[in-house]
Amino acid sequence: FQIGAVQADMWDTALSMGLKKWDAGTSWTHGIFFNLHESNADSPVYDVNVRKAIRAAIDCNAVMLSILSGDASRINLDPYPVVKALTAYNTTIIEDTGEWNNPNKELAMEYLKKANYDGTPLVYLTNATGAFYKACMAVVPMMESIGLKVEVLAVDGGSHGAMRKDPATGHDIGCWEVQKNETNPVLHSTFVTGTQGWWSSPAKDAAIAIMKTTPTGSPESVKAYNDYLDAVIDECPYILFGHARNFNFVTDKVVYDVQGSTEYYWNSYFKQQ
Repeated sequence: FQIGAVQADMWDTALSMGLKKWDAGTSWTHGIFFNLHESNADSPVYDVNVRKAIRAAIDCNAVMLSILSGDASRINLDPYPVVKALTAYNTTIIEDTGEWNNPNKELAMEYLKKANYDGTPLVYLTNATGAFYKACMAVVPMMESIGLKVEVLAVDGGSHGAMRKDPATGHDIGCWEVQKNETNPVLHSTFVTGTQGWWSSPAKDAAIAIMKTTPTGSPESVKAYNDYLDAVIDECPYILFGHARNFNFVTDKVVYDVQGSTEYYWNSYFKQQ
């Protein structure tokens, strides 16, 4: 082959064979979501203060290093706080709430106190191998350090794929990843439309309704999207850890000179003009 993907543990072998490592410019965004389906309403994660406590407790960079076996060079971008939409295709306004990717144990325990957490274990669903499991093994001790009890539900890949899409499988926290490098990971349509975690709220639903019924790039659409991001901050339906850079390997005769789209437009799933 002239171009191909190589597992990370085989990179040294590939380089020793004369292949060149090429930064593919795409990535995976890793994160967790909370099961906010109405059938899980008696779960502690239904309390926003529990979710914010977990967000404050997590060191996202440490989680990414766990996923990538300590190789910091494979971390593409730290997760942005929240990138607001300036125009239809320009998302450069960064709103730093001080709680995104900013581990703060004291703040986490304050949130947990507000929640009156009673010690009920949180069920964390994960694949038993790979990046999901590595992330889980990093996140669980962080949660436990603020007084949360966690039960890890580790299953095979096939079961994990099915169970994380079913709110009735007994999990409170599920793990997810989305492909492609995005300016802001919350822009991915699966997060916006709520397929992760069955998140619904008046603020979020109102914003989505406007985005789907107003012309793309219109002032109404842009404002609605920014309102949606405010709901993400306020309600914390999921927590994103960061981007993992991907690499391809090529033979020495291949000159890779490719320019392509490395991010999704924030409004690609909105009403088109």
